[in-house]
Amino acid sequence: MGGPLSLAPQKEENVITEALTRQCIQVPAYTLQGRLRSRASSAQERRNQGLDALQIGGNHTEADKSERHGLEGVSTQAADIQQQQKTMPYKDIEHLAFGFKHIVQIDHLIGLVNLKKLQLDNNCLTKIENLDHLVCKHGHN
Repeated sequence: MGGPLSLAPQKEENVITEALTRQCIQVPAYTLQGRLRSRASSAQERRNQGLDALQIGGNHTEADKSERHGLEGVSTQAADIQQQQKTMPYKDIEHLAFGFKHIVQIDHLIGLVNLKKLQLDNNCLTKIENLDHLVCKHGHN
């Protein structure tokens, strides 16, 4: 008979690619909060100027209802995160979270000059090299 049976599905081993890197970008909360505040104040300004959708007979539009219940902010925040992950220049990335990605090798994270936090927990790392450019050379942590 063969070797031991494994009930857990085998996960494919990964190396770090641009797509995986972009998926693992952690967008700072202050960036999102600023964008959401900006959108909220713009929406309030439009309401104050009477430029929002017309309300006939006291009926509110669906956008008004969802905004009132806070649902728009949640979906807007998720969309902002996805947009930032897709478009953020590598030089602006400060935090990457590669946890649980089945990564076996870390090599040449080029262009991440402002990276402050690199999470690699719960992976299958066998090789880590060529990361000297990520070490702070000024003695600051």
